[in-house]
Amino acid sequence: MSWNQTYRLRYSVRSLLWIIPIIAIPLAMIATRAAHWLDPRLQWTFLGFGVKGAEALLQATVTATLSFLAFTFASLLVALQVASGQLTPRIIATILLSNNIVRYTVGLFIFTLLFSIGAQNRMETTVYQLPLFVAAVLASSCFAAFLFLIDYASRLLRPISILTRVANDGLSVIENVYPDLSRGPDAPLSQPQKLGSPDRVIHHRGSSGILLAVNLKPLIAAAESAAGVIELAPQVGDFVAVDEPLFNLYGGARVIDEELLRNAIAFGSERTMEQDPTFAFRIAVDIALIARDQRSDHCRARNRSAAPHAAVRRSAQSSHR
Repeated sequence: MSWNQTYRLRYSVRSLLWIIPIIAIPLAMIATRAAHWLDPRLQWTFLGFGVKGAEALLQATVTATLSFLAFTFASLLVALQVASGQLTPRIIATILLSNNIVRYTVGLFIFTLLFSIGAQNRMETTVYQLPLFVAAVLASSCFAAFLFLIDYASRLLRPISILTRVANDGLSVIENVYPDLSRGPDAPLSQPQKLGSPDRVIHHRGSSGILLAVNLKPLIAAAESAAGVIELAPQVGDFVAVDEPLFNLYGGARVIDEELLRNAIAFGSERTMEQDPTFAFRIAVDIALIARDQRSDHCRARNRSAAPHAAVRRSAQSSHR
């Protein structure tokens, strides 16, 4: 598997909302079988539930987790609408859908739901105390996670929270992308090397997309071994259309394998902040522009509502005179 394929897989695991809930499904099935396999061997009777009590507990757990899932996804849809309308749509994928607290909380709900259903289906006349205890612990964890999620989501959607998080992520990216400190304002500036016309140009092929990340190590190693220069034409975060210049090769770099160069870059449909520090500035600017437009609309609406009252006051003053 090449680096760009590994990067896309890693990015999907980190950012997609449904990855953790999907993983929770087989884990719940395995955990259900393991708990029922251990129960007769441990002969644990800590809870001492009867059949009716166990059925009531499991049914209440199933109902509660279903309610938690429905409320969580309904709240998430409202949060997406609020974020796109009052903040910026750019934070939907970077802040909301890729938020680990939301993803793992939904995963916990689905794991508990499937575990409780599995324990309920295996209980006829015999109460398995260990699976019942695990279901009770999971149910308590779901209640705590749900209450925490409500508080966390209400704090997350505030503009100051979004801007603080974006700023911290942007500063971390700047430190990773530009690890060397500036030489200071008094340091002499070195003249950039004039490369001239490239000896070979590698064009982008496939489908158009945004340049998400670059693996610099193989590019540097290839340029050094070939005694040439590899120039990446677009910047990370730029949209690259089909047949646009992707690499400009100078000197001995013109003989480098094209697939090696293409495997060192990753494309996607939406900008990320992993190697693109300017994306943090773009998000902050979007939020500021939307806030300015909303303030202007509020001022115009207030002026329109105040105009009739001012006309009435002027008419009353004229009649009084």
